[in-house]
Amino acid sequence: MFRDESKTLSVKRQRIIDSKKSCPISKKAEKVSGAKDVVEISKSLSVCKPTAPTLSIELGNSAEDQATCFFFRNYVSEENEYHNGYFQYLSDIYATESIGSAMVESVTSLGMAGLSNFWHSPNIMAQATAKYNSALRLVSSRLRNVEEAKSDQTLIAVMLLGLYEVTLPLQVF
Repeated sequence: MFRDESKTLSVKRQRIIDSKKSCPISKKAEKVSGAKDVVEISKSLSVCKPTAPTLSIELGNSAEDQATCFFFRNYVSEENEYHNGYFQYLSDIYATESIGSAMVESVTSLGMAGLSNFWHSPNIMAQATAKYNSALRLVSSRLRNVEEAKSDQTLIAVMLLGLYEVTLPLQVF
């Protein structure tokens, strides 16, 4: 359920501004990170305290979440207007199994590579490469164990890493 809290927040902000005017002593910002958001709370370092703490919530998705959504929209979704997803079976696997870190990293690296190509962003490609390297290490460790090497998730992770190699843009050195 969503509620419009803009009036309440503007009243709180005005109180904080008024309290800062009456208390010129510096403030220290403390960051507390949650799973999906970053909360910034200002604390007073002296006796003078504001009537209400500054609270700003930045709602947004992490780069990994955006990359995963991009991957599922472009490679898994059957509702894509241009083609059916190549990895349609992944939605069933995600719904029924506990997903291992090798597959998560593979999906994220591929999604970031796709986003990098879409936005023409070398910064995102650097993050994608880091995720790809992490996924390679995880898949390599899974291949050393006979039981994990036989698992569907290991095979899928290997296939996704192969697809990552194909989606890389040609780079001139």
